[in-house]
Amino acid sequence: MGGRQSGRGAAPRPRRDDPQFVTLREYLEGLRAADQRLADERDRRYAEVSRERERAASEKAAADDRALQLARAAQDYRDQQANHLREQLYTERGTFITKSDHQALIERVEASIKPLADFVAAQQGRLIGEAGTRADVSDLAGRVIAGLSLLVSAAVAIFLVVHG
Repeated sequence: MGGRQSGRGAAPRPRRDDPQFVTLREYLEGLRAADQRLADERDRRYAEVSRERERAASEKAAADDRALQLARAAQDYRDQQANHLREQLYTERGTFITKSDHQALIERVEASIKPLADFVAAQQGRLIGEAGTRADVSDLAGRVIAGLSLLVSAAVAIFLVVHG
C-alpha cells in the first residue's frame, strides 16, 4: 500500500506528443515572448505619444510666436496713436486760451457792448413812449436800426476777440 490507491486509477502522465503538454521551459519562453510583445507595444505607444507631444509643443510654440507678434504689432499701433494724439495736443496747446483769459475777454466784450445796449434800451423806451404819435412803420424802422447797430457791435466785439 505504498502507492495511492483510491477507487480510481492513477492519473496518467502526460506524454510529450500530447498537444496539451508543455514543458516549463516552453511555458516560460512563451511568457517571456508575450511580455516582450507587450513591452514593444508599450514602447511604441510611448514613442507615439512622445512624438505627438513634441508636435503639439512645436505647434504651441509657433502659435505663441504668432500671438506675440500680433500683440507687439497692436501695442506698436496703440503707441503710435498715443504719440500722434500727444503731438496734436502739444501743437494745439498754444491755440487755446486759459479760463482766466476767456473770462477777461468776455468782460471786455460785455463792457464794449453795454453802451450800445443802453442806447437800444433808451431808444425802445422812447419809441414806446411815442407810440401814440408815430406810425407803425417808423416804429419798425427804429427797431430795425437798433437791431442792426446791435449786430454791428457784436461783430466788432468778435473781431476784437479774435484779433485781440
